[in-house]
Amino acid sequence: MIKFIDRPQVFFWGSIPLILMIGWLTRDGDWDINIHDTYYIMSNWYLAEILAMLFLLIGGIYWGVLKSKLALKRWMNLAHLILSIDILILIGMVYKFNDTINNWNWFSLYNTSSTIQFILFLLFIVGQILFVINIIGAVFLNSKQAAI
Repeated sequence: MIKFIDRPQVFFWGSIPLILMIGWLTRDGDWDINIHDTYYIMSNWYLAEILAMLFLLIGGIYWGVLKSKLALKRWMNLAHLILSIDILILIGMVYKFNDTINNWNWFSLYNTSSTIQFILFLLFIVGQILFVINIIGAVFLNSKQAAI
């Protein structure tokens, strides 16, 4: 686990074949997202391609930062890894068991599954914000240390 925290690009690049394989195996399915009166429909394959490109970009940024010897915060790396990969797995599980979750009636909301997916997506966005803060913090801390 320590290796993944110190070299997170390996984790992101390693998950790309898995994401593409799942996208290819479920390419006939689609995601339909309802926001008020608007439905957004996206094929599983396109979603897998977008996630693969995002993870390729994130891994490349991690690689570049670590290659330039900038010090990243380990706890932010771990939080970013968890909030990126694990949240996507949970979103996929919620989507897969959509009918079962909607029958739970936890809340008085119209669609419990969509609400859970939205909350998980917000957590994913929080992970990406942590990533940006970690990179910016590493750049500024390194520039201050170089000036001293």
